[in-house]
Amino acid sequence: MFPVSSHIYYPPPLDYRSLLTKLLNRCVRYIVPMYVVGWLLYLFALNTVSPDNNMLLAMRDGVLFGNWYWYLKALAIFSLLSVPIMHGNRIWIDVICVFIYYALFGVLWKYGGEIGANLCMEHATCYFPFFSLGLLTRKYSRLQKLMKSEALLAISIVGYVSLFFFTCDIHIVNTLSNRFMLPVCAIVVAFNTLSKMDHKQSKILQGLEYFGNNSLQVYLFHYFFVLFVNIHVMWKWGMDCNNNLFIHLCVLMMSIIIAALSVSVGELLKYSKYIGKLIYGK
Repeated sequence: MFPVSSHIYYPPPLDYRSLLTKLLNRCVRYIVPMYVVGWLLYLFALNTVSPDNNMLLAMRDGVLFGNWYWYLKALAIFSLLSVPIMHGNRIWIDVICVFIYYALFGVLWKYGGEIGANLCMEHATCYFPFFSLGLLTRKYSRLQKLMKSEALLAISIVGYVSLFFFTCDIHIVNTLSNRFMLPVCAIVVAFNTLSKMDHKQSKILQGLEYFGNNSLQVYLFHYFFVLFVNIHVMWKWGMDCNNNLFIHLCVLMMSIIIAALSVSVGELLKYSKYIGKLIYGK
């Protein structure tokens, strides 16, 4: 969520209407592919893989409400609820808004029943803190300076290594460690590492930037290829061989290939004005 928030941030305009109009247009670009590509993926899987395929069974349960592409739904919700944060200019008010939204997501997740499930409130609760961190960091220069400070970087490196091996019998402590503190430390380290690298000289960084700029296409179309890859068999083989490094490298290479194929499909579809509008909503 953290890097994505920079794509939906807008400098505060003169009035709420202008900001809301921009965000509504962006939400259309999330919701349209969420349903269109979601149904295309389901029909594609229905006619290409066996009826007991795990992905097909999972898609069948959520395709009606677009829950398979939950990330886009959550991003649309985050974008609309961020209007007061984007338009305001006081950090303490923004932080209060973040806590109110987070509490609302948590209540809907635990007690919202089908409504909470179809609004993907579990995912919203898990990822909204990182979205907010990215949004506030992009908005306030003070937070950017804090993120780039050497002291915080050192704390984050030590914290990440320590938390990576940390285990606790208390469930909530493990959850807080693995789902919040560990990712935050990783974000700080990645933010500092990437900001200090020379974008023009680093081919790796240029590749990451390219996939980042086309992340929507990767997210939308990678499932069409993952359908035919049995990750569980590969992972089991790696565990049996006791060669975790090799299996991680295999999965990494496969991910890069699938990402490249996904971007290629997305770019190909953009050549058609009408298909592009149908899929991307623009």
